[in-house]
Amino acid sequence: MRFTSIAFSILAVTFLPKLAVAQTTGITSGVYNAGSRYISVAHQGERTCYQGISIPPGRYAIAVGETTGSLSYDAELNSVVVDGWQDYGKNITLTQQDSTLVVNHDGNFAGEYTFGENEGFGISEAMTRCLNASEPFFETAPGYTISLPRVQNTTVSDASDVAIEETDASSEEPDVIVWADVPGTQGELGYLGQVGKNTINRDGDQITFDMEFDGMYGRFNGNCRTKVLYPLLQDVLDRDGQPVDPQPVPYAEWFQPGPTMVKFLDMACSISQ
Repeated sequence: MRFTSIAFSILAVTFLPKLAVAQTTGITSGVYNAGSRYISVAHQGERTCYQGISIPPGRYAIAVGETTGSLSYDAELNSVVVDGWQDYGKNITLTQQDSTLVVNHDGNFAGEYTFGENEGFGISEAMTRCLNASEPFFETAPGYTISLPRVQNTTVSDASDVAIEETDASSEEPDVIVWADVPGTQGELGYLGQVGKNTINRDGDQITFDMEFDGMYGRFNGNCRTKVLYPLLQDVLDRDGQPVDPQPVPYAEWFQPGPTMVKFLDMACSISQ
């Protein structure tokens, strides 16, 4: 079995509630998508929280930043606002327009995200902390920083430095992938498949990792708890066991992997604990 046949055995799944409207903000819970940028929204009782997600982490800038936080209605602005960004003197507002989520920065358009019925995000640990908190909540993803100076200190747990325009943001990656064997994954070429030990990015249950199987390379986003995968990149390996020119996987979707692919995911999750 080759990597490409595994990657495209796709069964889409959904984990966040579909089209459930938060009582206080009017924002529909679920996952909103703009390319490789995502905003997930969830609510618990009258509390509403969001999370900005890049796939892979650190690669793309999200209109709300790679942050997790609470949402509230601001009567003065007559809008739903991200609580934490106000501590940096920035009013980031979310507006629901049918199945579209529109994001504005200080009244200026910053991004448009479309509700996706087949996105495989679960409720992350950061989102859970936000939903269970009683006060305004704001938290940055690991490695994400904020360049704006803090003008007040009422909601932020701890933040750092990257402007949040809708532009690509490069992240530093190792020049060479260091591979680790994955037991029980011997392929047609007679050797074990591997995952990259030094290229794993993890935030709670969400994980991004590299793998190789029978001379083929792939990068996946996955969920260590729900055991779902999303193919990001594919390529062949050179003589040194490194990808030559990784390309995005066309028509990618979240899928429930078979037993072999679960072993790659479990290995990456184990390494990153």
